[in-house]
Amino acid sequence: LLDSYLAVQLHHCQMNEFQIVLLMSLVMGIVYFMPFHISFLGQFPSIII
Repeated sequence: LLDSYLAVQLHHCQMNEFQIVLLMSLVMGIVYFMPFHISFLGQFPSIII
């Protein structure tokens, strides 16, 4: 019972690390593409309104 509990905890920890890496990559992607989105929206100010 203890082994399965530790296995679940380890799997949960790995999932948390995976989600953190996924979130970091998503944030990096947003920061990387932000100037493109700003310039794109700058060409069409009617979209913002």
